[in-house]
Amino acid sequence: MSSSPALLRVADVCVHRGPRMVVQHISFEVERGSVLAVLGPNGAGKSTLLRAVAGLLPYSGTVSLGDQDIGMLPRKTLASRIAFVPQRSLLASRMRVRTVVTQGRYAHRGRFGRGSPTDDAAVQHALSITRADELADREFTALSYGEQRRVLLARALATGADVLLLDEPTASLDIAHALSFFALLRTLARDGRCVVIVLHQLDDARRIADQGLLMHGGRSVAAGDMRDVVTAKHVQDVYAVRLVEADALGFRLSSEAEP
Repeated sequence: MSSSPALLRVADVCVHRGPRMVVQHISFEVERGSVLAVLGPNGAGKSTLLRAVAGLLPYSGTVSLGDQDIGMLPRKTLASRIAFVPQRSLLASRMRVRTVVTQGRYAHRGRFGRGSPTDDAAVQHALSITRADELADREFTALSYGEQRRVLLARALATGADVLLLDEPTASLDIAHALSFFALLRTLARDGRCVVIVLHQLDDARRIADQGLLMHGGRSVAAGDMRDVVTAKHVQDVYAVRLVEADALGFRLSSEAEP
């Protein structure tokens, strides 16, 4: 890691579910412009950790934005600084896509909830950058899974948050859509955000992430540069499989499909 100050700091975070500690003493830092992949097998505690960092689950330890503990921030302030994209949306009402994305602006609205030209511009920019503008007048529940992923990311971007937390955003996406999604996340990082993304596929993590956090049984097995996290030893210890380098198909977006 460089000497740049971290935007997101997670220190000694633990999460309990009943009497069981499902996330145990996790620490990491992410700078602006960086992507961190949270890795591990099913049940490792990845999604629980992400929800805790988003302020959606109680935890012990410290989560900070710069030098500000998120536990000390008002809810609206936190919602404008950290945006969480769940693996699956629970949204079941037949809302138009533009209305869904506009939800991301609630933290910026006044006491009467009225929108402003600034809100409208933020929503339109979020729709455009995710290529969801073509879906703006359709009903969210009528969209495909991949289209819903784009809309949920647009809603997160509409918040203006500089920390993006995404839980398996490319699950069930085809190759082209997954690569486009990854390319967009890299662009967002280059624009000054920090991105934390839960992934299952190690080759995807190597493609998109600068840093990794490998979890197993709620604990951190390895953290830091991706080259030091996804190693033959760590893969064997965590997944009980042998890492075979250069033994997979590789893909990249064709130039005309790049964002």
